[in-house]
Amino acid sequence: MCRYDRDAAASAGVQEPIAASAAPPDPLEGVMLRVLYVSIRGDRSLVGGPTLAADADVPADVGTRFGTVEDIERYVARELRGLSVYWQVQVVDDAGEVVCRGFRSGYNGTGEHWTWRPES
Repeated sequence: MCRYDRDAAASAGVQEPIAASAAPPDPLEGVMLRVLYVSIRGDRSLVGGPTLAADADVPADVGTRFGTVEDIERYVARELRGLSVYWQVQVVDDAGEVVCRGFRSGYNGTGEHWTWRPES
């Protein structure tokens, strides 16, 4: 899942929380996220929006918004079950920047399980 990376935050100069038991802040908290499906042909489809070319910018204020990455993970698992044409999912913020990616498992990315990785 796409979570706060403590090592990346330390290298960026972000200070750790004072209490050792306190969870680090989630940088995605309060950010509305959108989902792009990536097909095996390279086209991208914005959920609730248009189909985009592989090199096209993600338009602002278009598409279905999700509150958390967990909501997106549940949505993707439910909606893409059995549709092996989509091998990757990109989670983007309102600015169109990729926050994290989900990759389908299995032979040539045709499995039903997804692996989620933060954008590096």
